[in-house]
Amino acid sequence: MNSLLNQNWIKTQSVSYLKGVRTHASNFISERSAPRHVHQEYVFGLATAGAVEIDCRHCGATHIIQPNDLLLTEADEVYSSRALGVPPWRYFSISISKERLGLILDSAEGKKINLPHFTRGAVRNNKLREMFLKLYDSLSDERTALEQESLLSDWVASINETYSDEQNSLQRRRRIYSETEAIRRVREFIRENLHENIKLQKLAEVARLSPFHLNRAFSALVGLPPHEFQSQLRIEKAAKLIVQKKSFAEIALSTSFADQSHFNRFFKRYVGVTPKRFIAR
Repeated sequence: MNSLLNQNWIKTQSVSYLKGVRTHASNFISERSAPRHVHQEYVFGLATAGAVEIDCRHCGATHIIQPNDLLLTEADEVYSSRALGVPPWRYFSISISKERLGLILDSAEGKKINLPHFTRGAVRNNKLREMFLKLYDSLSDERTALEQESLLSDWVASINETYSDEQNSLQRRRRIYSETEAIRRVREFIRENLHENIKLQKLAEVARLSPFHLNRAFSALVGLPPHEFQSQLRIEKAAKLIVQKKSFAEIALSTSFADQSHFNRFFKRYVGVTPKRFIAR
């Protein structure tokens, strides 16, 4: 384990009993910055070493994450980040799909409710930190389904009660994916044609907008221009293929990168480590 602490790596793992839930752990000894990216899920994280500056595009805030700070990231938020200070930088997180989170909250409240909007992005709360660590340990091991579900439900309920702004969630005052039908069509078209070298004109035809208007509207609503959105989807697909133990050459071909070297460069830019340092199961 000590040797791993002196390397850059990311480990991600699906939770067997809980569809839509994954654990992530990362360790960096070299300074890095992550470009703008969007999480499709809610991500709850805990920093244990090193400080990171995170810029949230939609909420317009900059968060400084210090050791023992929790990060509350809503689905469909656009972020960029950069390391601060000296190494190492160590971080643990749990991602929960919108569908799974909705099921948990519906069950907890006994009625259908909106997904949470958090009033703060970075928090320090010792009780919740201990809950997070207990939950993370349970999800990372082959514990019983009942234990994992119970701890996850307790965590979501506590976070929602402590930091969610129900009024803001209902009114959606922040610009969190208030998609138009046109942009929804474009996003789906990109997803379904990841292997294609899509032109902006084609996307404009799908949206029934001019290329200029589409490019501006897509960036405004999604938080990323179309080409960056496409690149991130390709990297997400590549990560899933790594889990399936596909060869890197096969993954590069399946995700439409020019070659394995091109794939390696893009993967490291978006994820922070090379595919070889991305441990997935």
